[in-house]
Amino acid sequence: MAYPCDVPHGWYVVTRAQLLGLWAAGSLLPCTFGTQKSGDWPAFVWRLENPAGAISEELAAAFGGVNVEGADEAEWALAQGLDFFVGHGPGRDALHIDDHTSWYKELWQEYWDERDARQLVRQPCLSEAQTMQDLERRLAASLRARKGNTGRGLSLGDEVGLTRYGGPLDLCESKACRAAFSEFLAESARWRALVPEEGAALPYPSTDEVRKAWTAGDASLVAAWMARREFHHRVFLGVLKRLAAKGRALAPGVPLGLLGLGGRTAFGGIGVDTILPELDFLEPYPALDTRELCFTLRTPEQEAWCTVFAEEGQPAGVGWQVREHWLRGGDALVLWSDRELAADATYFAAARDAVAEVRRLTRELPGWRPATGGLALVHDPRAQALGFLRDALRDGPTWLKRFSSYQDLHGTREVLQRGILRLAEDAGLLPGALPFERIDKETRLRFPVLVLVEQIVVEDDDLARLETYLRAGGRVVVLGDFDLWNLCGEPSDGAAFERLKAAGEARVSRVEFDAARYLAEREGAPQAFGTDCLRIIEGVLRAAGAARPAWRPHAEGASLPWLLAEMPGEQIGERFAAALPNLQDPLRRAAFKTLQVSLEGLEAERIEWLAPRAPGPDGSVQLRPGEALVFKILSP
Repeated sequence: MAYPCDVPHGWYVVTRAQLLGLWAAGSLLPCTFGTQKSGDWPAFVWRLENPAGAISEELAAAFGGVNVEGADEAEWALAQGLDFFVGHGPGRDALHIDDHTSWYKELWQEYWDERDARQLVRQPCLSEAQTMQDLERRLAASLRARKGNTGRGLSLGDEVGLTRYGGPLDLCESKACRAAFSEFLAESARWRALVPEEGAALPYPSTDEVRKAWTAGDASLVAAWMARREFHHRVFLGVLKRLAAKGRALAPGVPLGLLGLGGRTAFGGIGVDTILPELDFLEPYPALDTRELCFTLRTPEQEAWCTVFAEEGQPAGVGWQVREHWLRGGDALVLWSDRELAADATYFAAARDAVAEVRRLTRELPGWRPATGGLALVHDPRAQALGFLRDALRDGPTWLKRFSSYQDLHGTREVLQRGILRLAEDAGLLPGALPFERIDKETRLRFPVLVLVEQIVVEDDDLARLETYLRAGGRVVVLGDFDLWNLCGEPSDGAAFERLKAAGEARVSRVEFDAARYLAEREGAPQAFGTDCLRIIEGVLRAAGAARPAWRPHAEGASLPWLLAEMPGEQIGERFAAALPNLQDPLRRAAFKTLQVSLEGLEAERIEWLAPRAPGPDGSVQLRPGEALVFKILSP
């Protein structure tokens, strides 16, 4: 039996331009890529109030798009002149587990009470052949429905994962998964060497077993635990790859995507770097380094989507979400939902006005898609998993309540990761993220600075890539612990950092950073902007020659963090630029008042304001809550 991760990477990858050409030639199933109603920047209303039919004319006129689920028909959407995309093409329940999934809730509670890992069998098991057949059957039905019309494209799932939102539960203990794990080890010499057999059986340890043994000083199960992380990710990735290949084969003109991707955790989720080559569009959540990976690794043909939500007590919050997505280079939007938009007139008005403005800006700034650059986090799921295990050791038996949302806010590695991303933005960058496999001597051209965050495990191949990057002139900043253990949980010999220093000398540095304090203070305390870490990082960026905007917004009577973006315009001497108050805390957004804002550092250039459109005699503009500064810079 082959575990479902054997679809060759990159099958059926066709660019959007090629797809349109084939479609025009009549060689594909009928499909559309949108109508005129959604304008230049698609916005889809997610239907909860009336999941089987039309949305109100008010919503249709404001946004122009909706979701259509699976094999449902769409005559009502076509009659309203609406754009649509198809959600949950292979079905929902097999790939998506949420708060309402009864079997999962019961299983979690049983395991919490009894700690018997043998009962941890996923429903359905993704290593079972029948599961794959059912998914492919539903996918085929979704592609055949509506006479092959899938609108803007078809999503292979939303918030998909082995566990609920990638949370902690050691799925799956089925016979099929255990057999597939044996095959995985047999085909992977690297993991096979690290996971020896125990008598007649291979170890298949649960987190509880590893936690108890390692706490007692026995690390012998760590390698097998790490191997299970890799195996289960490959199983789920293999399912998605096979579905993508099936979709390309059945209807090669249909764009395929994934929604609600929160990133890879120690127990579930999908790594952006592993699935992105199979997709035409992706919705990354702003969790871990998921969004940064998407915006760094996507090709010009691939779209980044975003879902926006109402923020309690802050009508302008949706304006922030919409404009931030556009500012980062986002391509399309999903609005949650018809029910909330109909019930809250202020939410509707703020969303309507933000979408209308972004569509205007899309027309006035053709090609707007600023790139991440200057600084990138090094993405490593092994360090992510081992970091979770280290945090779980401190929890004791209650580790099972370390859900993904909690880990994202309080995990040792996650807090430091989020802190350095915000700090890099405060320094004027759109930071990126790269897996080790994408690091080479050319990396320094886009990312002259790489940051290793809590890189508690590092292998020889990783070091070799970093050495190549350093010898080409790159710079490496180490935050948090580094090279504590190998993949077997055994203490490292400590030589890794010295190898980096030998390759990069003064271009390798370790920096102390109180990320939790920085995140708590950056939005409301001006003194936070004088932290030692920010000064050091800005010094590293200057020494590396990292390109950053030369200008800064100045808000009268307020000290704010800003998210900045800039890219070359269409004409020589022209640049497009945008800025948004980078407030992540909804309470800070709710307290935001209209400000008078001017630009510093552009005294020699001419400014053409696009938003807000009415500058005062001194060149400053009024910035209301949820709005962004957008302008052209024209050099003399």
